[in-house]
Amino acid sequence: MGTYDTHTLLFENRSKLEDLPVQSPVPLGKNFRYFVVTQQEVSPTDGKGASVGLATCSPLKPTPTCTLMKDYYTWFAKMKMKVGNTIGWGVFYDENCVDDKAEQLCLVYVMFNKLIVDVLFVLQPEGGFVPIILLQPYATKVSIERKNTLTTDELTKLQGLYKQMLGPAVDIYQKDVADRDLSNHFFRKSEQVLLNVSDYQCCVSIPRTESTLHYIQFLKPLTYERRFFFVELENISEHCQITIGIASSKHALNEPPGLVNDSVGYDTFAGKLYSNRKDVGNMRGHRCRKGDTIGVEIEVFEQEMSVALFSKNFRPIGTRYLTLHDHSQFFPTIIIENGGDPVELLVYWQTRVSVPPHYSVRNPEDWCLPEGTKIDLKEKCFILPQHIDHSLCLQAPYSLHKKYNHFEIVLMDKFNDSEPPPAIALCTASPLDPPPISQFKQDYLRFWPTGEAAKYLKQGDKIGWGVLFPSEEDCYVGKNKEPLIICYLTVNRTVGYVRVLYQPIGGFYPVVIAPPNVNRIKMDFSATRISTQDFTPEQIKSIIADAKQNIEEEQRATKSPLVVAEKQNSTRTTNTTKVDDVPLNINSTPVYNYNYDPNIPSTKSAACIIL
Repeated sequence: MGTYDTHTLLFENRSKLEDLPVQSPVPLGKNFRYFVVTQQEVSPTDGKGASVGLATCSPLKPTPTCTLMKDYYTWFAKMKMKVGNTIGWGVFYDENCVDDKAEQLCLVYVMFNKLIVDVLFVLQPEGGFVPIILLQPYATKVSIERKNTLTTDELTKLQGLYKQMLGPAVDIYQKDVADRDLSNHFFRKSEQVLLNVSDYQCCVSIPRTESTLHYIQFLKPLTYERRFFFVELENISEHCQITIGIASSKHALNEPPGLVNDSVGYDTFAGKLYSNRKDVGNMRGHRCRKGDTIGVEIEVFEQEMSVALFSKNFRPIGTRYLTLHDHSQFFPTIIIENGGDPVELLVYWQTRVSVPPHYSVRNPEDWCLPEGTKIDLKEKCFILPQHIDHSLCLQAPYSLHKKYNHFEIVLMDKFNDSEPPPAIALCTASPLDPPPISQFKQDYLRFWPTGEAAKYLKQGDKIGWGVLFPSEEDCYVGKNKEPLIICYLTVNRTVGYVRVLYQPIGGFYPVVIAPPNVNRIKMDFSATRISTQDFTPEQIKSIIADAKQNIEEEQRATKSPLVVAEKQNSTRTTNTTKVDDVPLNINSTPVYNYNYDPNIPSTKSAACIIL
């Protein structure tokens, strides 16, 4: 904990904690223009000291869309600091400012060793900025002074900078105000839906009425820059059914999004995620109630299909494909079946949310999990709810990519034929519809160590899937826009199986499947990015070349109508099995059988290096 020594007048970090905050109880203003921090201790190796900055009283919600507004500013000296160096922050208002605690444009500046060295034009949030200092283990002591007087030269300099920077700042501010506009003409809504719009939120309410279906659609599309909106269920009854999703303006709004084609939706009452009338996918949804927050993000924008990521209380719960081709029609849509009871929702439309939540694939809490799952953060272990009559899935929030190209689990419990271990898979955002015909276009690739494969594994072993991304000059076949990727299975970080596939839209998501007898899943997040040293560039080229040859042979074979019909029937049979409902008698992919499929080129075992 931080302490204040009344004899030395120093603030101290005697416990030597990282980022120990010292915060002013009052914000900067016209009677508290700036503050100065004197470094009493710095790092002997790199000269770093305590960081000094400005912060809002609490984090801004939602994250501001205006680039002029942030809830935290800090400044670091580029040179090595010495004991006795000073850093200060100040605020400068327009001379006509009446209320220095109101939201307004102003100038903030940094003083280093009594000189103004940096300035920034910002939009001050309501309440103003409070000084904050972060003490470090190597910078445990500082003194702090409150200042209110500027020299004539300092005042003249700040006045000149204010006038110079005001014009561009006003332009940015006015554009943001226009983008954030929530005028009534931007909404399609049923008659009894009421809107109450403030600076930062939009209250959607319905008074007590007869039981009927209500709707509201925001006629500004989700875009790559503004891809996320969320809804707080402020006041709903136990029987209120609310579906939140994305649909086009052609949607008649007499059915919830997700229950019509080319739309997606989250039925918060049933706890189901829908796409094109189906609730099939790796993950089921969670049921929601009063006080919960529901989010919808377009995670991937593609012409043929996009990927929607749903969240509950800012934790991801599942993905679905959105097949709506026209991105200008990605309209947030809410359907409310209130049963006659009053409803109040706080909606934060995407034009008022700057960035979606960021999830870490190394954090177990950021994975899509079955409802009721508990997490042992120390052991990186998921404790699943009872599921005696079906399997459960865990899914990563993001698909594998070049910076996150591998995942693995630890077989922590003993297993046998009657009590099999978990399975691991690479899956698309949701099942492809219609199912793929080509062996090189699949919506999941699964390994379940049962049968013969189980003989090569034991309790404590690690199994994982990884993806290699060949160079652009090698990965495309003809005019096909989908690149080829190399999927490989690892056992104790040794490659035992390789398969070449087209990368699906949105990529392959890591998925773990727990059969009914498995209630614990242990992840190992120490190898989320690996490189295989024996996959040389020449070997990768050879593997891809063999795959391209097999693709050409497959394409020639499928020109026969009889073969096409046979392959369609076969594919539909094998791919109708849902990943989250895997039967226990499926055939596992042999770990070391390199000739498992004639279309899969073989490769020698390769050791993996953790990057």
